[in-house]
Amino acid sequence: MRVLLDTLAELPHHHRDPFDRLLAVQAQGIPIITGDDQIAQYDVEVLRPDADR
Repeated sequence: MRVLLDTLAELPHHHRDPFDRLLAVQAQGIPIITGDDQIAQYDVEVLRPDADR
């Protein structure tokens, strides 16, 4: 848990939403499905939902 909090504290402030920042830290190789362009600024894989559906 401490490592997670340290990583969160060191994360650049690309995104102001604390929940989304926590998702970016916890992803650890797991893609995040979102249409939020700000999360893509972190070092995480982002899958975008299909806008046509």
